[in-house]
Amino acid sequence: MIAGKDIPRVSGGLPFLGHALPFMKAPIPFLKKGYEEHGNMFSMKLPGQNVVVMLGPEYNSFFFGETDKLLSVRGAYPFFQRMFNKDFFANAKFEEYKMQRDIILPCFRATVMPNYIDIMVLETFTFIDKLGENGTFDLTKEFGHLVMNIASHSFFGKDFKEKLGDSVFEDFRDFAKAIDPVLPGWLPIPKFRKSEKAKQKLAKNVISLIQDRRKNPMNPPDFLQTLLESKNKDGSPVSDMLLKDLIVLLVWAGHETTNGHISWVLIHLLQNREYLESVIKEQQEVFEAAPKFTMNEAKKLKRIEWAIKETERMHPVILAIIRKAKDSFEHDGYIIPKGSMVYLSPSVSHKLPDVFSNPEQYDPLRFSKGKQIKNSLIGFGGGMHRCTGINFAYLEMKVVLTLLLQHYDFELLNPKPKPVRGIQMKWPESPCMIRYSKKKNAPEIIKEEYRNSVLEGSCPYH
Repeated sequence: MIAGKDIPRVSGGLPFLGHALPFMKAPIPFLKKGYEEHGNMFSMKLPGQNVVVMLGPEYNSFFFGETDKLLSVRGAYPFFQRMFNKDFFANAKFEEYKMQRDIILPCFRATVMPNYIDIMVLETFTFIDKLGENGTFDLTKEFGHLVMNIASHSFFGKDFKEKLGDSVFEDFRDFAKAIDPVLPGWLPIPKFRKSEKAKQKLAKNVISLIQDRRKNPMNPPDFLQTLLESKNKDGSPVSDMLLKDLIVLLVWAGHETTNGHISWVLIHLLQNREYLESVIKEQQEVFEAAPKFTMNEAKKLKRIEWAIKETERMHPVILAIIRKAKDSFEHDGYIIPKGSMVYLSPSVSHKLPDVFSNPEQYDPLRFSKGKQIKNSLIGFGGGMHRCTGINFAYLEMKVVLTLLLQHYDFELLNPKPKPVRGIQMKWPESPCMIRYSKKKNAPEIIKEEYRNSVLEGSCPYH
């Protein structure tokens, strides 16, 4: 018998449904209510689930430290099994998960990051040419296409989009409709049907891509070629079904969080003009004598990096990080029952006043003061399962925002955008319209010769 107290439960709730209705309608305010009632650990009831919510750096550290020990990723995201095969990544056994992760890790190593910069620059210049000198655009829709083009081009070549069709962005948006930690996937509702239809279409197209590349291998090999030549521990080739899931995962994950994040970064900058001007000034200083965008320049762009971190703090895109209790255990005097879903809430944890002073105030300079409390910023997860693409995402956001802010003046047509409602990824609600106009006498932070070489494809890694 494990000694300990029952975890206090959020007030309210209905028979069978528990707290499903208020949580699904407005999850972040609901979790804030739990914190206000009970502090940094409380429970709630969802249909078929006992949920324990932990908040703050200490609980975050416990959560990440006990993952794959007391807590398991496997079974924590039931919707993931609807989107991929049953033994893939989050649903795989630990050793199998490590093997799958090791297959894709080479594309995120620090040594290959410089290879992606010209692709990011190319896709951003192409986006700029598409925009023209002035006009308006819907932020998350247009950034979504740009971010997906960068991810797919970087990992799988510039013809990835051509092979998967012009509707690939919309296909991935429909595919993501399966994300729902509350409703069972067997419900015959429109969003689940759309997701399944998109899943089948993407699977068919990606398998075709794999088969085409096997017939026409690339030498020297790009990342896709390296992926296709991967081996299992026993030396056997990785199956096409696993390769298909890895490719879909990389493109989906490469745009799902980054699109929301970069959109919020630009929104916050446009809402805070004084800091925006300091970002633009630093960009001009960094590139004053630089012939091209390299890792060296990217590392010097501190103010945009602080802005990206502050946006991660204020508007994390992921609603919750989830694990499943493998057995009942006691922690901090309370009993966490076997089978409980254990949630971290980045949105609530990032606004705790004893962790971040003036938490509702936009203040990127808080990240200029050295290291923060360990596991206080968890927008990309933490521990062994932290997002493997975080360095790629930060580099991508630096490149895209630097080029755009040097070319255009932007204006928010809706001065106070809100996050999407419900239990979705917390992108800004669409439409979020931006007005833009090309700057007069804009400084050439990137030399014209370099810009032309990128657009003409004479730079490497295309």
